Parts: sequence; C-alpha cells; structure tokens
Amino acid sequence: MGVDWGMKCDFLQTRIQSVFNLLKRVGFALLLWGGSVLAQTPDTLFTRTFGGEQNDWFFDVLQTSDSGMIACGFSRTWGNGEQDAYVVKTDAQGNLEWQQTYGTTDREQAVAIVAADVGYLVAIFHRVFTTGESRSETWLLRIDENGDSVSTTIYSLGTGFHIYPQSIVEAEPGYLMLAGVWTGQVWLMKVDMTGDSIWSRRYGSPSVSENTMRITNLQDGGYVLVGDARDGGFALRVNADGDSLWWFARVVDPFDEFMGVAETSDGSIVVGGVGVFDMWFVKLSADGELIWERYFGDPDLWDFCGDLLIDDQDNIWAACGHVFDFDDFILLRVSSDGDSVASGAWGGQSGDYVQRIIQLADGRIVLAGYSESYGAGLADGWLVWVDTGLPIEDDRLPVLPELLSLSAFPNPFNSTLSISLDVPLYQEVMLSLYDLLGREVDVVYRGRLSANTISYVAPAALSSGVYFLRASTNSQSVLGKVVLLK
Repeated sequence: MGVDWGMKCDFLQTRIQSVFNLLKRVGFALLLWGGSVLAQTPDTLFTRTFGGEQNDWFFDVLQTSDSGMIACGFSRTWGNGEQDAYVVKTDAQGNLEWQQTYGTTDREQAVAIVAADVGYLVAIFHRVFTTGESRSETWLLRIDENGDSVSTTIYSLGTGFHIYPQSIVEAEPGYLMLAGVWTGQVWLMKVDMTGDSIWSRRYGSPSVSENTMRITNLQDGGYVLVGDARDGGFALRVNADGDSLWWFARVVDPFDEFMGVAETSDGSIVVGGVGVFDMWFVKLSADGELIWERYFGDPDLWDFCGDLLIDDQDNIWAACGHVFDFDDFILLRVSSDGDSVASGAWGGQSGDYVQRIIQLADGRIVLAGYSESYGAGLADGWLVWVDTGLPIEDDRLPVLPELLSLSAFPNPFNSTLSISLDVPLYQEVMLSLYDLLGREVDVVYRGRLSANTISYVAPAALSSGVYFLRASTNSQSVLGKVVLLK
C-alpha cells in the first residue's frame, strides 16, 4: 500500500527531511557488498502494529516504569484534523493498554516523549497551513499515566516563523533539554517540568538552514546535537549551560546528515546517519577530533542509519534502513573500532521505516517506526522487540574504502592497461592521462564507477613514453606513473 508522498515532502520537515531530499537525486549508488548481510540474525521476540485505516507512524518510544512501552508519532486515522499527535501505551508484552490523539484541525505530530514526575511530557510539532498564514510551533504537552491531557505549553514566534522540536532528553532532575529548529538554525532550550523556559540558545547561521535531528546527554553534564547543515552532517557539543564547545562538520555530499548520536564509556562520541547513499558512522574524541569513519551499504539501495545507542560493552547498535525503498528495519551491530559484526532485518513486501532504537533494562532492544507491510491500514506504527544475545561472527559487512587509491597493470604496457580504483563513498571520479609536460592527453573515465577495474586502450596516435594517470574525486586526488612501450 502506498503512502501519500506529497504529505511526506510537504509536512515532515522532521527526522526524515533530508532523506526525502535524496529521493530527488538521479541515479543509484553502486556499493561494495561482500556476501550476505546477515552474519547472524538476532532473535525477534515479538512485534506489534498500532493504528487504523490510514497512515499512523511512530517517531519515538520509551520504556515505562511498569516495563511496558509508550510510543508517540502521528495518526491520520483518528483525531480532530487531517493529522494529530498520537501516543500509544502497551504492557510488557506489547499489548495495547490505551491510545490517544492530541491536536486541532491543523497538523500535529509527536516527535519525542520523556517520563515526568507523574505521567509524561510529549514534544509536538504543530504546523499551520492556511491561506495567508504559515507557521510552525513547538508544543510541550503534559499527559497523565492514562494519556489524558493535563497542560500544554506553546512556544511560537507567529506567522512566517518556524520553530519546531526534534528531540528531548532529561537534564538534571526537574529539567529537560529540548532540541529542534528555530527558523533555519539549531535550537536548544532548557525547560522545567511545567514547561517554563529557563533559557534558549540558537547556533549556526539562518542562511545555511541547519536541521537538528537528535540530542544526547554526556557524562560531564553537557550535550551533543547532530543533524544536517544543508552541505553535510554536523555534530555540536555544548556544556550544561548551552555554551558551544565545538562544531564538527563533515562535508562529502550536500544531502548527507547525521541522525543518531551516543557517548561511549571513555567519553568518545559516535554519530550515525546517511552519507553518500550509505549507512554512515563517525567516531569523535571528546574534543571533536575524528577517530574513525565507516560506511556500510547495499549494492542497489540508498542506506541510512536513523538512530543508534551504545551498550555497556561499547558496541554500537544502529537502527538502519533503505532510503529509496524503505523496505526493512535493519539492526546493525558495530564494534567500538568500527567493524561490522552482526546484523538482522525485518520487513515485508512494502515500505517499513525505522525511526528509533532503545535498549531495555534487561538488555533487549526495541525498534520503533512504521510498517506498510503489516497492520490494519496504509501504514501502522510498528514496534519490534529483539534479543541481542549475538556472538561475534567472522562473516562481516565490508568497510568501504576511506582513501582514493590507483594501480595499473601491466606496467610498462603496450596498448591495453588494466586500471584498478578504490573510490571512497562511491563518489564520482575523473581519471585522465597526462604527459611529462602536464598536458592532458586523454580522458580515461568520468562518472560513478560500476566496477573497480577499468580496461583502457591507449589511442593509436599516442607515442611511447612516460605518462601519469590522475584520479580525482571532490575531496581527493592521486597520481600513478605508467610507461607506454610500442
């Protein structure tokens, strides 16, 4: 069953905004793939879908004090308008206890939920689309343990301005940190449990149009926010008072973004997202210096990491999927040094999209998102409970190359040369032949490689001598000397 693509691109300027921008691009990534993705599939304990006849999605999920789950997103099946915020509460076995919608005749979606002293606080993205008026607002909704609304605090700048939430974490007891977007800038606000703002900060430039995706707590009391700045992914570290400590930006492709972030036991930061059609992982030091960078992917699809967590062994558990088809929930386990060690996938014949990953007190993992393959409607909120007791296997996803490299055989050559190229991130590559005076005498290849080896036949008019092959991408170049003997 299809999902209303117009609605996606029109309204959801939230967790998947840049993912849909990728759909506008032409062509497919041609990625390395060494055998099966499944080193060993984690055991699926059970799954549950929630929703009605229309589109109903989950963006966040939280384990409750009674070992149940509470998930939030939006519903187009129930509510007061076209799309309302949607919250579902289950017991420990995933059975529905209650569900509620919250909203007006405009559009709302619940993007994040946290536990309060009594009940829960829900961050809601409220958007108004009417003739002559367009604005986005942040609502902080307080609900009791039965889902009944207690109070709502609204943060708004009025017509023509857009401030909306993306993620919430608890700060010190009695306070929350709300991260989102303030008319094109990264936005961070500290609030108390009644919704009163303690302080509000903005970072970046409105002309760049930054988009915050996630925030995480740090051991020192600070925070890291991640997202995209139109020209690549960013990670921003701030202290407990919101002062900026460092900004890490990785510009490889304009549609790249970071979507998940977590801290390791030694204070390093791991971020994940989508980088040039691949699941993208970057590990940073506490000071924001690059430690390693990894890419994993399917040969025929655009892949992404939507969220991640770090377990007590510093393994990275990442909720991943395919951008182009949205056809699976993928759970990827990556060791602390960046090697893929295990993965599993769940999904049907239609689109299934993962948004959130959490680890329960007993070590199990829960994935949250939506499914078009299962459930009652066009798309239903989907929760998947997974047993993470996996041994490390030797059958692993390959790590894609980080450095551009070039080799040629035979060398010297008579007329035909076999050129091998390893291109990082599967960027477009320009390969040319130059003489000793630095003049370009032939263009060997231009474009995105479909294979690692190019067979080159020298033009008949080319004389014997020493030449140089130069391969270049948008970020690297490399030279190789070859000798033509006729």
